[in-house]
Amino acid sequence: MYSVRNSTAPAAVWISSNKNSDVVFLQPMSFSAKTKSRTHDIVISMKAGLCTIALQKHSVFEAIDMAKAAGAQSVEIWGKPPHTPYPIDEAHLARVRMHARNAGIAVAAYGSYYNAGGMVEVNGATLTAEGELAIARALGAPCIRIWPGKKEQKDLSPVDIDAVIRDIRVIGDKALAAGIAIVLERHCNTITSAWDGVDVLMKRIGHPNIFLNYQIPYPSSAEDYEKRSADDHKTLMPFAHHVHLQNYVRDTSVRNPKRTFLAEGVVDYAKFGAAAKASGFTGYAMVEFLADKADMSETELIRRDIDFIRTL
Repeated sequence: MYSVRNSTAPAAVWISSNKNSDVVFLQPMSFSAKTKSRTHDIVISMKAGLCTIALQKHSVFEAIDMAKAAGAQSVEIWGKPPHTPYPIDEAHLARVRMHARNAGIAVAAYGSYYNAGGMVEVNGATLTAEGELAIARALGAPCIRIWPGKKEQKDLSPVDIDAVIRDIRVIGDKALAAGIAIVLERHCNTITSAWDGVDVLMKRIGHPNIFLNYQIPYPSSAEDYEKRSADDHKTLMPFAHHVHLQNYVRDTSVRNPKRTFLAEGVVDYAKFGAAAKASGFTGYAMVEFLADKADMSETELIRRDIDFIRTL
């Protein structure tokens, strides 16, 4: 049985015992229920990074170089070819790790497509917990993003939800032994997708090594993004260990939203910054995808969002 973490617990610094990691591992820290005061006096500013999925047309090495040129401090390595080849290529992963290290860029996370409660194949290879942990270790990544199920909670029976949670806890145990955190994707067709109830789900999972990969629900309506995002930040940032950020224009469609700069869209990320600070979040906030702006270079698009994140 796992104890349920205080829902007001923020993130704080914990130095990883994982010898394969090149970066600081960020671990939640409890608050006093009465005073909500920190139990440790450590303050670290929000750090800005880039998910290499934003640069799918480039090699992972080019993506790291572009992240560096744009001022990013870290990258999340996209967990599909060509950035992560399958079957697993240890020599390639070692080159990626060394390239990032030489560039002075932290590998903040590995963006896996492992799915709790369901089988996934990439390039003919079945993803396993052991294999995905081996990739993270080879990359020196202290954090793995996984997908929590293949359907939303409303479309699953209680038995099916229990099965997903069991699988999440199993990979959480294995990752904990390796000194690697597990964060849950928040996306359509997962059990973390809804605007409501994700905090209850995280408490139910109640595992010391399972956190939320925070992002606003995707997809959703512009109206919901405008009206519900601030409360969403406040409610869920206490469970977050890693963050993906993206924003949309006002007239965006629900199923095919048009992306814009983080500072300009329907989501007020200044309120996210306030919620992150209030929760004690000390992790990386990642640019997940680039704004749909054809008149600017990809490096400039990245830089605009990286510079904005640093103002939060």
